[in-house]
Amino acid sequence: MLFSVIIPTFNRGDRLKKTLDSLASQTFKDFEVLVCDDGSKDNTEDVVKAYRHKLDISYFWSENWGGPARPRNIGIQNSRGEWICFLDSDDWWRPDKLEKCIKFIEDYDVIYHCLAVQNERTNIVGKKKIGSEVAEDVLRDLIVNGNVVPNSGALVRKEILIKVGLVSENKKLISMEDYDLWLKVAFVTKKFKFIPEPLGIYNWNSDTNISKISDERISKEITIFQKYRSNLTERDFLEARAVLRYKLGRYYNLLGNRKLAFRYLRSSMLSHNARQKFKSLIFYIYYSLNRC
Repeated sequence: MLFSVIIPTFNRGDRLKKTLDSLASQTFKDFEVLVCDDGSKDNTEDVVKAYRHKLDISYFWSENWGGPARPRNIGIQNSRGEWICFLDSDDWWRPDKLEKCIKFIEDYDVIYHCLAVQNERTNIVGKKKIGSEVAEDVLRDLIVNGNVVPNSGALVRKEILIKVGLVSENKKLISMEDYDLWLKVAFVTKKFKFIPEPLGIYNWNSDTNISKISDERISKEITIFQKYRSNLTERDFLEARAVLRYKLGRYYNLLGNRKLAFRYLRSSMLSHNARQKFKSLIFYIYYSLNRC
């Protein structure tokens, strides 16, 4: 078995159908599917059963844990594939996704591609894409510039996941456990391959997406930064801090806290990185002109 597709889910039976349809349509067929249910009370199990004649599919139900980390780990621990493919239960892939990725499996440990973004309310797939290439120094790039590896577009060798201790089940990292995972993986390999083609769809729903902006999200961003800051040189630390403060400024503006938004943006403008300084200045001016 080459690939194991891990799908954590919670009360998304109806949405899961489109995800599973995209797997049944894959042009490359050597893979299994593990649907890992975090305590759903809906028809998820019946949906999975309906695909048993189309897919090599298994279903694992457990009491609700509150996030995707534990279900993903249950999937990894029960998988048979050499490669783990992550896919969220409301996202889906193009039919040629696995076939496009196969050509890189001999030379890399992590393969990922960008995702096109669909607005769930309108069903419109816009021009926006998530995911971009990391620099050769993967660990530094991820710490300084943030997570650019979209979860539903990522494949990683199972042996690497075992080496880094699987996905963190620290509840303080819920919605950012994937970012933490790629940082841990970057400690043991630099063999990341980015495919700039949108081989899947990220389904955006501002009401249900657990990574939406909140005070809790901000706290998690700071937790990740503090966890890995000691791995940076002094100059890289200052650059990473400026990037973090820029993000916090924008987050607080979205939350309506203009005082903190301006404070973080002013601090970010002290960055020695000209591009970051310019971005912070632009948003500072924009927010200032739209204070009403």
